[in-house]
Amino acid sequence: MLHVNQVDDPERPYLYLRVTGAYDLASARQAFVRTYHLMGQHPTGTALLDVRQVTDMPSTIDRFVLGEDVGKLALSHKPGLCLAILGEEPYVEPERFIERVARDRSANLRVFTGEDEAHAWLIGGPSSGGASGPQLV
Repeated sequence: MLHVNQVDDPERPYLYLRVTGAYDLASARQAFVRTYHLMGQHPTGTALLDVRQVTDMPSTIDRFVLGEDVGKLALSHKPGLCLAILGEEPYVEPERFIERVARDRSANLRVFTGEDEAHAWLIGGPSSGGASGPQLV
């Protein structure tokens, strides 16, 4: 079962959420629901979801289902919410399937294996990858 914990970090202008526990589809779906709920309440509407402490891995079909869920969540919440997921390979696969599926469904989401890159994208810095990231600074 997965647990989403909010980490208070005054150095981050966005919501920082750490996910721990063993992966299963039902609790992963709930983790994304909780994440979008918290993002909707956060002044910036942005979050870093750190999944580096999650054990076990989602299957390819689970990645598709989660990407679809995130797309639906993005459309059902206030516009402009932005989510960066931080993980490690092999949990984060090179194809970034969850990201591709979610972005195809209008979610502003990116998946990263480096915390600096995720941070830069969330604050709209020079390595953010263009205008798709939020501008928090």
